[in-house]
Amino acid sequence: LLGYDGAELLASDFVFPHGNSGHASGSALPVAFADGSFGLVVSSMSNDIIYARASSSLEAGDWVDLAQTPSNKVHVVDVAELKDGTGFWMAYVSRHDSKFRALKVDQTGTLLSEPQMVSADDQPSAGIEPTRVSCASRADGSLVVAWSLHGTASSVTDRVYVRIIGDSGPVTEAIEVSAGSGGNQAGASVAAFSDDGFVVAWHALGVDAAGSAVMAQLFDREAQPSRTLRVNALDYGDEHQPTV
Repeated sequence: LLGYDGAELLASDFVFPHGNSGHASGSALPVAFADGSFGLVVSSMSNDIIYARASSSLEAGDWVDLAQTPSNKVHVVDVAELKDGTGFWMAYVSRHDSKFRALKVDQTGTLLSEPQMVSADDQPSAGIEPTRVSCASRADGSLVVAWSLHGTASSVTDRVYVRIIGDSGPVTEAIEVSAGSGGNQAGASVAAFSDDGFVVAWHALGVDAAGSAVMAQLFDREAQPSRTLRVNALDYGDEHQPTV
């Protein structure tokens, strides 16, 4: 990790202690906190997700296990820092059951919520691993998650969904986000506004003659859609994987 304070380099090639947690085998996502400390969330080869935090003076703490399974890998797919700077939400997939969950953690690695199911048996994402996940925390402490799924036997096209997750479980159903074109919808990305509304961006096939176009849909704080718009104005070819 490299740390910066404005234009000044605070640390060069700072490395968290290895410990006995196994090698990293996937995402390594940084999180930053209001007190100047920072952490690293890592998918490890020991089938769990580990987290370590370093103080603003670059004193690193021990690794903490955040999510474990008896077999197969659990891997983190995205993190979202809490608005008050005291912790973060983490979205992860358990390979042993292909379930997609979210977990809230403070900056010490202490769990603030039980694992909450994002994909459930009664949702379109049941048993299907998401292809792209994006998270954003809201001022009320909840998490908004957007994800993409490959087509299934009942839906031959890729789809994009969004859902709000709270400390005690899902706040909303999984909401399908669509450009209305009938083609593949993929590449989900989400960002939250200060009033707890949010925007989802993705790419959609069949919107223009040049291929896929970047779309965005606005939602209010109750997850009610208010507007859908095409972001790219010209047909220059395929536009993919937007980030907001």
